[in-house]
Amino acid sequence: MEFVARYDGSYIFPAGKRYGFFSGFLVGWVASEESFWQDNIPAINYFKIRASWGQTGNDRVDAYQYLSSFSYSGENQIFGETEEVKALYSSRIGNPNITWEVANQSNIAFESQFLDGKWIFGMDFFYNKRKKILIKRNASVPEFTGINLPDENIGKIENKGFDFDLAYRSRVRELTYNLSLNGGYAKIKYCSGTRRRAYYLTSRQQVTPCHQHPRMGKDIWTPTSIIRYKAIGIFRTQEDLDKYPHWPGARLGDIIFEDVNGDGEINADDRIRSHKNVA
Repeated sequence: MEFVARYDGSYIFPAGKRYGFFSGFLVGWVASEESFWQDNIPAINYFKIRASWGQTGNDRVDAYQYLSSFSYSGENQIFGETEEVKALYSSRIGNPNITWEVANQSNIAFESQFLDGKWIFGMDFFYNKRKKILIKRNASVPEFTGINLPDENIGKIENKGFDFDLAYRSRVRELTYNLSLNGGYAKIKYCSGTRRRAYYLTSRQQVTPCHQHPRMGKDIWTPTSIIRYKAIGIFRTQEDLDKYPHWPGARLGDIIFEDVNGDGEINADDRIRSHKNVA
């Protein structure tokens, strides 16, 4: 049995958030050394089971994010008739709560040797979860505000799976050889850690902060998605033109857009957030 712990501090973070306590432990048991094993399972001459859990912190992030910063604008401002002065703008809003990113790592494994040690087989099951990852929630505010939000400890990543190793070793006269096969499986899930709804321009627009990714699992924040109109068909007949709301001047062959808010008009209030452009 082993136990480790560390208490770290970093100037990267503001006072009151600079220190983090991170610990871990490991437990192992060689069951094959017990008398009950040797008397009842002699074919498996070595068997060990172990479990571990550990936590580490990361401060490899941009420094002084708890402070707001300002930059010069590319355009000067005019005062009076001729006086030009440099203009300042807020390039970053400070986050006084920024702190350590945290990674939790859990493992359960076993190692075995059987048939006089000729065969070796082991498996390792792991579950790793990183939390408090620093990301921006810029997708939660409209772009027209001009606000550049700071990083926040709201990101999460989960990684779980297993590894295995199978080997055979033997000897033919003076030749010793070893054949092995190893592999594994892992599944990764990302999430922003926030499910706050963002409302752009009007409260009628529908947005969703997370969606199902075809390769990486659930709950993925998609800040690169866009707002667009939802196409539901094409005007093929005059009856369609009379039935559905449309833009002025619409004609046969044009796209039918959904009247999301049901007011009988197609305008900016009918746009919805789409994730289809996200890889």
